[in-house]
Amino acid sequence: MKAYTKLIYVTIATVSLLSCASVNQTTMSAETVVMLENHLRQSHKSSDLFNGIELLELDGSSKSSLISSVDRIALMNDRVFVLDHKGNKVVAFDNEGKFVASTARLIGNGRNEYIRLQDMAVDQDKKQVYLYCDAPYQLLILNYDLKVVKRIAVDYLAREICVDASCLYTLCHNLEQENVYELRCYDKSDLKGEHRLLVSYDKGIPGLFTTGKSVCSDGSRCLCCLPFDNRVYEVRNGNIDNVYNIDFNGEWFDHSQSKDLMGSAFIHQNIEKNWSIQNISFSDSIMVFNTNKSRSFYINLQNNTGAMYGMQKNDLFPFSVSTYTPCQSEEKGTAVITIPNEKVNDVLDLEKLAEKANEIIEKHLIGGKVVEEYTIGAYQA
Repeated sequence: MKAYTKLIYVTIATVSLLSCASVNQTTMSAETVVMLENHLRQSHKSSDLFNGIELLELDGSSKSSLISSVDRIALMNDRVFVLDHKGNKVVAFDNEGKFVASTARLIGNGRNEYIRLQDMAVDQDKKQVYLYCDAPYQLLILNYDLKVVKRIAVDYLAREICVDASCLYTLCHNLEQENVYELRCYDKSDLKGEHRLLVSYDKGIPGLFTTGKSVCSDGSRCLCCLPFDNRVYEVRNGNIDNVYNIDFNGEWFDHSQSKDLMGSAFIHQNIEKNWSIQNISFSDSIMVFNTNKSRSFYINLQNNTGAMYGMQKNDLFPFSVSTYTPCQSEEKGTAVITIPNEKVNDVLDLEKLAEKANEIIEKHLIGGKVVEEYTIGAYQA
């Protein structure tokens, strides 16, 4: 069953340099249990989920446009925004991949500047980019040219943010209880006001953090999960519409056997187990995601069934990678995968990449039309 319109491949060069949660019951619908079929000894084909691929080349001709890591990407109709956490910046390109601006110029100690950037979210309705900075604690609201529109000082430490039509959501680590994670909701019209606590989860593992992103948005709703929680919360306009309680069929870690472990001891005991849901991409009917393991997961949101595979084998493009890049897109049903350019070069000359991709794409038509081909990438100078 194909429910995605496209899979976008990102080629980029690195630059030197089962437990319970407490939920606000007034906002929550009933939980839906989703049992995952275990196919970890098998792989699945990209064409099982995706109708085709697109390749988009991002301008890497200047130092400002180079990207160290793609931690989150937003694909708007006239902009592509890349969160580069390692590079401490957000980089904007137009829809043809030409460099527009970078927030690197905002790094500093002055007003409307930041020392350290933590996360990014895009308000599609207002065409604004939200930056959460944890040094100092603040929200910077930018336009699509990454010029500062507003600065809001805040008093909380957030690990991630996302937005929908009316609310800003923050995934926060409770500083007074290091095993507690919270999903908070702020009204976008009063971002300095009091938050509403949507979910509090008290079975985190002290001293251990997840590496991927746990919240994502399609502009109208957000899918959020908390570290070490096997639930995915669908939130919209400040309310929890659905809760997907994912049964990993014995492949989720046992909290009762691990709660007193920290750091490397926890990882050693749970080396083959899943303990975080991350890198979600979704359409109206399908959700795909990763965990702390390099595995591929999908859930059919129409009949609440799903499966887990050892890897995703790409039969649409000559590279197979199972890890998704957290993505927000104005075109529903888009997922992104990032590949370092050096890996591309090992297999295929970049000058022949588009030609080769087009030969493959022609075999997978959508409504009788070939999917446009682009290449996403920033190239090392």
